[in-house]
Amino acid sequence: GIIAYNKKTDKFNMRAYKKDDVIEAEIEFVGEKSIRWNLSTPNGGTMRFTADFSESNKWKETGEFSRDGVNWVKMLETVLEKK
Repeated sequence: GIIAYNKKTDKFNMRAYKKDDVIEAEIEFVGEKSIRWNLSTPNGGTMRFTADFSESNKWKETGEFSRDGVNWVKMLETVLEKK
């Protein structure tokens, strides 16, 4: 995905490309070195992803799912380390 600043809205947006589809989401800053974005799912739920860059040379990402926007269930967690 690509994250870019939108001057018109004064916000950051992410655009991800998947096969013949483009997914767009607004980026929310949830900490000094953490961002979050939400995606609606076809079945009516919401997925949210949080990326944490607080550790040097590491990117920790957590994905959660919710049907109601209140109760969240972790569906994935990954840690990428720069070598």
